[in-house]
Amino acid sequence: MQEQSDTTLLEAWRAGEREAGDVLLRRHFAAIYRFFASKVDCAEDLAQKTFQACVESRDRIEGALRPYLFGVARNQLLMFFRGNGRYRRRFQPQEHSVAATMVSPSQVLAKQDDRRLLVAALQNLPLDFQITIELVYWEELSIAEVASITGVAAGTVKSRLHRARARLREELLLIQKNPGAVEQTLRSLDGWAREVREQRGSG
Repeated sequence: MQEQSDTTLLEAWRAGEREAGDVLLRRHFAAIYRFFASKVDCAEDLAQKTFQACVESRDRIEGALRPYLFGVARNQLLMFFRGNGRYRRRFQPQEHSVAATMVSPSQVLAKQDDRRLLVAALQNLPLDFQITIELVYWEELSIAEVASITGVAAGTVKSRLHRARARLREELLLIQKNPGAVEQTLRSLDGWAREVREQRGSG
């Protein structure tokens, strides 16, 4: 049987088919969990809150579901940091990084040395830089979709992505102090992204 699209499932869910909603949420759980797992240790809890918010707002969802979910996830993350982090309500995703908060991010996405270094370097970027890299590389979202999620213009996303990669290289140099190793680790970002995409939707 051909897999039903998100739009078809969403329409069925709104019409009262609970099973359609369950299929939708299961389909996107791994990606939303992954979004949180690179930033906090309570990924499952925040993922559940994201989907609960989606359930409560299902009749107001406009456009594609996947970018909408990531937008809700980003809002949940900001609320978490502003309620629990060092900066609390002063936390600004354009300025502050995951590493600057009091939470201890998970390493569940990093199984090899170069990937552990990538996780550490990503966590030192301003949060919206980290989110931009992850959504573009891992989740293959378009510039327009990332702009919608982060609330900025498409041109800003392009500029932010360029600056984020430059900052990522700087952070890796601080950790490794070996330009050759840094370039190898950055190349690993592309390979890691491919593996993440291949595993998308798996448990």
